Amino acid sequence: MNEVKSLDEILDRPRHIAYLLDMAHRRMRDDLTRLVDARAFPELRGSHLRLLSLIPSAGARPTELAETVQVTKQALGQLVQYLAEHGYVELADDPTDGRAVVVRRTERGRDAALVAARGIRALEQAWATEVGGDRFEVLQEALAALVEGGDQPGAA
Repeated sequence: MNEVKSLDEILDRPRHIAYLLDMAHRRMRDDLTRLVDARAFPELRGSHLRLLSLIPSAGARPTELAETVQVTKQALGQLVQYLAEHGYVELADDPTDGRAVVVRRTERGRDAALVAARGIRALEQAWATEVGGDRFEVLQEALAALVEGGDQPGAA
């Protein structure tokens, strides 16, 4: 890898990694909006579909979901409240701790999560076609390594 000599060199490069990841994320959101058939769920935004897709089948405590989704407990609470009011999730007593609750998808929530999953799969297929299957697989593996490595002490 080339050594960077100054901050200006980093910032003057229009294709530095922060820029590329941001632009790829924006494109992913735009592409998913086009690919996900959300007509059956017009009141749901991407953040709702993301949360629905990350709730385990058995449900999860709100604190676990907040960590998984990488939002504050308060933000998660607002998302869960909205989804519950619209019939996508339900709150139930935690069978292992009567003081706690778990968030579970309803049948409507499972349907919405399935639509989101199909959209993500279509996005992956479209991007693999665009850049080539082998290159897309390498991209996924590299991103997974960065995500997993971020949990290691001293990882950059």
